[in-house]
Amino acid sequence: MRAENVVLGCGIAGAFAAYTIAREGGEVLVIDRMTVGRGATPNSAGVITVHLDLEEEVLLAVRSIELYHELARGRELGELGLRNTGFLTIMNGEELDEYSETLRSLGIHTKVYDGRELKEMYPDLVIYYDEGGVWSGIDLVCEPRRMIGALRNIVSEHGARLLKAEIAGVKWGEDGIDYVLLGDGTRISGDRYIVALGPYTSRVTGIQYPHIILRCPAFKFRLNLRGSLPAFEDDVFSSYWRPSNHSTIVGGGYTADFIEDPSEAYTIPGKRHLKFTLKLIKRRFKEEVHPELIEGWTGPCSLTEDLSPIAGRIRGNTYMVEGLRGYGLMLGPALSEAVAMMALGKKPPINISAYSPGRFGHPAP
Repeated sequence: MRAENVVLGCGIAGAFAAYTIAREGGEVLVIDRMTVGRGATPNSAGVITVHLDLEEEVLLAVRSIELYHELARGRELGELGLRNTGFLTIMNGEELDEYSETLRSLGIHTKVYDGRELKEMYPDLVIYYDEGGVWSGIDLVCEPRRMIGALRNIVSEHGARLLKAEIAGVKWGEDGIDYVLLGDGTRISGDRYIVALGPYTSRVTGIQYPHIILRCPAFKFRLNLRGSLPAFEDDVFSSYWRPSNHSTIVGGGYTADFIEDPSEAYTIPGKRHLKFTLKLIKRRFKEEVHPELIEGWTGPCSLTEDLSPIAGRIRGNTYMVEGLRGYGLMLGPALSEAVAMMALGKKPPINISAYSPGRFGHPAP
């Protein structure tokens, strides 16, 4: 079997790489196991925000949000499992103006609220006297499993071919990948390849780069709420939350476990993580909300040595997107679009040279 462009993986990165190629008129084949409940994307918490620490990543998140809207053109966002909720960061009051101005300098409209205003707006939250919040309106939340299913369908509608198959490995040549070997022995060859396998990249392709894999937990709670809740980050106590449905919230703290094998990433969070998360809720929510655990899950997060993603050419005809460190929904669409444009010989809308695989030497076998 042969295709002009072959994308390995159909999570958020692979799906947007394939979408970009199809949008630009290219032929594209996407290969993925498409196993329900596996992969970083369906096991994420579903937050898509521009409230990131690095300015270059804020710009990537802005472009990613534009791409979600582009993909939903002619549809309601809800058909993709997406909602436009905006996003609030709760922080110490002395940091509000500086943080707001940083986002505004990047073209993002923000509002600054003092503690009194936040208490009136969100009566279920505990807001301390020296706190306030910065809000922006372009941010999204999603139900990840519903979203990735809808995304794959739309990518297919745009002309991409989706092949449900196990990737056993790849055969490398001097100019990159020669062919992809499937579990049933079938060989898939192409003119160009984009590897978007997340933490499975090294195991499947042999590409070597300094990275670690984390097993990251998330939780869903039902709360007894008096009012509405925003999607928000608690910068003071280090947690993040998004409203789901029927008085439920999804999120947690920034805790994780180191793992060697990405297949170990899918389990129920341990008691240690649940206990810590309940402490975070107690600090930020009023006692009357009475959190009731509905479910918890874990998924893989891949981090490079310098904590920046990898996006670009590996060798010759082969490109990759990896190391999104749990920010795949925010960074993946924009980085994958840029890599796909590079592979097609076109100028990407965002300069991603800082994320080149070459900064780690020669990762290809």
